[in-house]
Amino acid sequence: MINDDEFVEDGTNVRDDVSVSSNDDKDKDKGSAKDSSSSPPSHDKWIWLHPAFHCLVTMVGTGVLGFPYATSWLGFGGAAVLIIAAAASAYYTASLLSGVQEPGQKTYMDIATSTAIGLGGRGLLCFQLCIFFPVSAVMILLGGQALVSIDLMSQGATTSYLGGECGGYTIDTTASKLTGRVWTVIMGCIVLLLSMTKDMSSMWPVSAAGTVAVFIIVLYSIVGSGVVLSDESIVPNYDAQECIKNGDNYAAELLTAIGSIIFGYGFHIVLPDIQTSLYETDSKNVHKDMKKAIISAFSIAFPSYLVIALLGFAAFGVSVASDLLLSMTPVLSNAAMYVVWVFVIIKTATEGAVYNQSAFVVCRRILVVFWNKKHKADAPKWRIRFHYVFIAVWSALGALALAGAIWSLTINLRAE
Repeated sequence: MINDDEFVEDGTNVRDDVSVSSNDDKDKDKGSAKDSSSSPPSHDKWIWLHPAFHCLVTMVGTGVLGFPYATSWLGFGGAAVLIIAAAASAYYTASLLSGVQEPGQKTYMDIATSTAIGLGGRGLLCFQLCIFFPVSAVMILLGGQALVSIDLMSQGATTSYLGGECGGYTIDTTASKLTGRVWTVIMGCIVLLLSMTKDMSSMWPVSAAGTVAVFIIVLYSIVGSGVVLSDESIVPNYDAQECIKNGDNYAAELLTAIGSIIFGYGFHIVLPDIQTSLYETDSKNVHKDMKKAIISAFSIAFPSYLVIALLGFAAFGVSVASDLLLSMTPVLSNAAMYVVWVFVIIKTATEGAVYNQSAFVVCRRILVVFWNKKHKADAPKWRIRFHYVFIAVWSALGALALAGAIWSLTINLRAE
């Protein structure tokens, strides 16, 4: 027992010394607890899969089904060189864009403003808006066509091979139970429903489903082409110039083929939104995760593009349809075609939804700049939401009208 009058040699009261030591230990414990509570949460090592899903879904679209047709105009060598060059260029630019974006920079406008290159502002937002909704509209149209194909198959429509070295296919479209417009509206509702997630970060299950659809479409394209290529009774013609019809323009078809392959890697417009979906504050972790996501997406996209383009053309020659699945319809069973068309619908719906999410972010930024900038914090939430829906609906309708006008113009030009 220590008495009050007990002292150590240096004159310090032992009880006081014990008390001080105890208080110091408590302070240390508090400090440790404080440091522990303020430390950042542990980093999820698998979180990079979320942006990988988004990257793959927005990169590998149904446009890959047109690569064999593009190869019929470019030739084996030309298509292979262009696919390799476009992949290298797209990967390099995607890496640059991801590397320059830092946490807190959510859009292209934020990135441009931070780099002081004079590309930020309202014009850039409007330019993005003019891309997002039209792409979503194209996905709706493609999905609508897939629904029409299922409708035709269920009604017993037949696909006939025209024969000859130049081949070609015709489909009986009179058996459709519903019109193409009705199926397009149905597809639009599906895309809109998938777009109603909270944000891009919450949308990764949608993109995961789209990723599964990508693998199925690629697998079907390779297997179907392989089946035809193994059939010795089919001898395809590889000279596109011998099969040019009246009214066809070789130069125009060649340029279109180049564009279809180049745009096969065009997912950069949504890359900042994908990187933002990580919600990570550590720059090193963000760039590390995005590098994994980009590499994984290109590791799947590039070989898929190359194999489908060359194998599809090798199997069907210049008779290949602009959509490879149409050429495979007489080859594969109805059950197999039902499955692949369903996955085409899933793929186009998920890609359209991802682009809609990016468009919604731009809409929100535009509303804040043009209207909420004046009213600032006193702007009622219901009004912001009203503007949000208003601009989304009318932009989508305008994009659909524009796509329809371009489509009609293209058909008329081909008919002349």
